[in-house]
Amino acid sequence: MPIDFEEYAPEDGRIDLAEGTNAHTLLSFLVEHPEVGFTPAELHEQTNVPRGSINPTLARLERAGLV
Repeated sequence: MPIDFEEYAPEDGRIDLAEGTNAHTLLSFLVEHPEVGFTPAELHEQTNVPRGSINPTLARLERAGLV
């Protein structure tokens, strides 16, 4: 659905970390494994977060200073 530019408001920077969100799932997994890094494919395999959501979610977490 098109968005009217007059009404568009970009993200305010807040991240929904409620249980069950992709952000919560990824952050929880990463906190449990601080000693190693993971590729997006590995994160998908381990967390079942959709592959197309991994990078955007990690980018939001990084902008928020959480990863």
